[in-house]
Amino acid sequence: MNDKRGWKGSRYQDKGGSQAATKTFNIKIELNSLNPQYELEIPKEYTINEQGLLLVGKLIPKQPSLPQFSLRWDEKGNHLNVDIKPQEKDWEGETKGYKGHQPQKADQYPGRAFLLICEFSRK
Repeated sequence: MNDKRGWKGSRYQDKGGSQAATKTFNIKIELNSLNPQYELEIPKEYTINEQGLLLVGKLIPKQPSLPQFSLRWDEKGNHLNVDIKPQEKDWEGETKGYKGHQPQKADQYPGRAFLLICEFSRK
């Protein structure tokens, strides 16, 4: 399954079969700091949405003028992705003041651990 064609979010579908990451378990969150203008929302159950994305959390702004961030598991890349809403064209490429779409692996922790730092420019 090293061939990445056939992947859509957390699902793999091809002529030879299919596979999907359908849930997460044993999630541990260690929060060192959080911008006071945001709240971390963790779902009670982790399921794949209609786009094939396995959502594992959200950063919800306390002010409507700030963007929201969705945390999702990318099974194909075996890493965490952060999406910004409203969508910004420079977010995924992390250019023009945007940073955080693909969090850095936290090597000091076992398993799949990531350092989440989101930066964005205000227009």
